Amino acid sequence: MPLLSAADIADARAALEVLLVHTCTVTPVTTGPADAEGNSTQVPGVPVSGVPCTYSTISRVVRSDQGTTRVEVPSLMVSATLALPQGSLISAVTDQLGGVLLAGPAIVERILDDTAGLGA
Repeated sequence: MPLLSAADIADARAALEVLLVHTCTVTPVTTGPADAEGNSTQVPGVPVSGVPCTYSTISRVVRSDQGTTRVEVPSLMVSATLALPQGSLISAVTDQLGGVLLAGPAIVERILDDTAGLGA
């Protein structure tokens, strides 16, 4: 028997969405027909604006032969119920006062799903 029912998990996710204090525009991108050289093309879909999110940056230290560098890696948190496939475009990230945090577009390169295996 699971610790939480599907209804409890759905309620917890809905309660946590108050932490999504920014909004953004998400444009899904699908693979289109091959071009003349045989490379697949990317076809942008219909943009969805006003998507609740939280934008932040994560400070990382990168070490190389040239030395140590600190880089800021952008991170975007969205609802666990939002389908956000890799390759999608993120733009127009704004705060609660309408200030632009990221004009974009930025490509979704990696998805970290902390809710995998928790149920519905």
